[in-house]
Amino acid sequence: MAKYYVFAIFVFMLCLLLIFAVKLLLTGKEKDDKNEKLLRLYRQIEDMLDSFEEYVEEIKREFADEKERIMRYMEEMKISEKKSSSKETLQTEAVPAQNINKAADKEKLSKNEMVKKLYGEGMEINDIAKKLNMTTSEIKLIIDLNS
Repeated sequence: MAKYYVFAIFVFMLCLLLIFAVKLLLTGKEKDDKNEKLLRLYRQIEDMLDSFEEYVEEIKREFADEKERIMRYMEEMKISEKKSSSKETLQTEAVPAQNINKAADKEKLSKNEMVKKLYGEGMEINDIAKKLNMTTSEIKLIIDLNS
């Protein structure tokens, strides 16, 4: 009967050893699974970060393109304003100069009357002052007195 107990203890020890080995294998496998999951998660995060960086670079390029387009548009507007203001200046200088000469010759208007007339035609105070060889303060005073 002692042999029976020794055999039972031996079988019990083998079962414990088998359970311990299976547990070690499963624990190692679980660790491998966790490590693999962490590695996949890390790769996904890296991929997301890379795609985000690409997106940011794309947006930067779009903003740079839009900025360049706006700058070109602003330059075109400045050029067209310069052209239109130079045309207006030539027109306003030519027409009022003719009006001044005609007015001075035909009607012999006083300076006050000429200021009122030119201002009424829409000429700027600075332009009137230049044409009549007067200061802008004198022109403003004449306009204010006659208003």
